[in-house]
Amino acid sequence: MGKGASKARSLWRLEPLRIGWSGSHIRYGQAFRLRHLSTGHYLALTEEHGLVLQERKKSDTNCLYIIINLSCHVATHKTFGKQKACLHAEGHMDDGLTLQRCQHEEARAVRIIRNTTVLFSHFIKGLDSIGGDKNVGVSLPNFDEVLQTLDDLIEYFKQPDSELEHEEKQTLLRSLIKPSLIKGNRNNCTQFSRNLDWLVSKLERLESSSGILEVLHCILIESPEALNIIQRGHIKSIISLLYKHGRNHKILDVLCSLCVCNGVAVRANQNLICDHLLPKRDLLLQTRLVNDVQSMRPNIFLGVAEGSAQYKKWYFELVIDQGWGGNGVGDDLYSYSFDGLYLWSGRIPREVASINQHLLNSDDVVSCCLDLSAPSMSFRINGQPVQGMFEDFNIDGFFFPVVSFSAGVKVRFLLGGRHGDFKFLPPAGYSPCYEALLPKEKMRVEAVKEYKRDHGGVRDLLGTTQFLSQASFIPTPVETSQVI
Repeated sequence: MGKGASKARSLWRLEPLRIGWSGSHIRYGQAFRLRHLSTGHYLALTEEHGLVLQERKKSDTNCLYIIINLSCHVATHKTFGKQKACLHAEGHMDDGLTLQRCQHEEARAVRIIRNTTVLFSHFIKGLDSIGGDKNVGVSLPNFDEVLQTLDDLIEYFKQPDSELEHEEKQTLLRSLIKPSLIKGNRNNCTQFSRNLDWLVSKLERLESSSGILEVLHCILIESPEALNIIQRGHIKSIISLLYKHGRNHKILDVLCSLCVCNGVAVRANQNLICDHLLPKRDLLLQTRLVNDVQSMRPNIFLGVAEGSAQYKKWYFELVIDQGWGGNGVGDDLYSYSFDGLYLWSGRIPREVASINQHLLNSDDVVSCCLDLSAPSMSFRINGQPVQGMFEDFNIDGFFFPVVSFSAGVKVRFLLGGRHGDFKFLPPAGYSPCYEALLPKEKMRVEAVKEYKRDHGGVRDLLGTTQFLSQASFIPTPVETSQVI
């Protein structure tokens, strides 16, 4: 529409009676109807009034349609036959029609206006009937719906700065409409998250960066899946906007939403932002980095009792699908962990050696060997033993496999049997953990919901929040001394 949109009196939509294929253009000799988008009425030709607008009920295909011939001199109406349409050399608003193809954004805005007009017309008629003398039952629209519509209209028609050109105003309005459409709607946010590359590339345009930042912030809040798609280049592009726009609160909101997902730290994004932002800028995103991570465990509990005939050596594996976070398990004296470089317990790291030593990353397989008879606990990385282990720890309580990770990390428990075949052969004498599952119990992996509790700055990793009885099998020997 361009700058002419400010002078346009109405918008029309062409409705072909028959569509050859989707997206086809109107051709000569094809019958169609003209619909006024603001009112929803159709253009008709009558003997009394000539060209008029009729309601939809009166404008069926049996009494009204228009055909444009190649000569452009004749318009055919089924009821009244051929009518001459004389075209002037110069166009006049009172005797000529100019057909323009409406953009999707303008058509959508018109539909919003039409729906709002219907709502308020019905509302006003209801109020008028209530004030009359006759006691007539009137069904008024929902009052909350009217208030929400008012709020939407005020936000929708908020005008940009008057100094901007009309084209710039249209671009800005379109970019601000998108956040209102996807805010609070996870399905729409998920669809936008698939085009993050295109979305971040639009940030380079100064006139649309404000609206794009709103869209990006909505996506990161409503669609956690987008955090798995965010790349290093995306974060650098967002940080670069601080040098162009200064301390823009929208940019800082986007960066903060990259750091935390559902209350769980996204360590990779946190470290990247700190490396590229804090050394060069005196900006404070948060008072501290978020340390909370998610811990998951299967419902398998391993214990030992005097005289028990159950296995005392257990084995399981953990496959890291994407990334790794090493905070959580190993933060107190009752949990033991391995992050690829260190053995952790009570927040104290102990460096150990292994073949091709590295921090855990994608496709790594971590094996845990638990021996309750010693007691001892050792780890393996991709089948290779780690030169170090835990020994002489308390075995009064239950032990269970657990993994702690930050947002965006995918892991798999391999517990043996149909619960995940091992990638590597367990050491001799060790049994798969799935054999400790109680009879009639269904295997499940659940979150350790209460996994952190602060007491004077000390963090404890809790196990199950319910009391579990010891389920050890202790056989009773049969007395055979008196058997003859």
